[in-house]
Amino acid sequence: MTDIATPPPGFSRRRSGGFAVTGLAAIVSNDDPNAIGALWGRWFAERPLEGQPCADAATYAVYDRYQGDHSAPFRLTIGRVLVPGLAVPDGLIRIDLAAADFLVLRTAGSQPAALAAGWARIWQTLPDRAFRADFDRWPDAEPNRADIHVELRA
Repeated sequence: MTDIATPPPGFSRRRSGGFAVTGLAAIVSNDDPNAIGALWGRWFAERPLEGQPCADAATYAVYDRYQGDHSAPFRLTIGRVLVPGLAVPDGLIRIDLAAADFLVLRTAGSQPAALAAGWARIWQTLPDRAFRADFDRWPDAEPNRADIHVELRA
């Protein structure tokens, strides 16, 4: 079991979550990167939350409803943290992320290649993932950076 108190080199430990992400969702698999790319394409083409007041200047990719490990299908939601109390716009979903302890890996460089390399490292380094809800946070001010948050089993 990976010791969350002593993160592997390059990872940091962070308490995070306790917020909701609203966005577009699809069931995808790492075996089909085209489906993942298609959802990102929709996000950038449709801009479904443009003009909505956001509580955070970042885009999130939330991975949940895992049907097994990283090789099985899961739900991917791409969205933002809206100001509390707003209704979910038609065609979008809201994911509530519970507060939890995460290991965080910062990726930087040409995206999505840097993110893919980060996830490949996670698959090899962190076998004791919870497979409940993980997420990437993409700060608006730094489009070539994403922080991957991975929840481990308690």
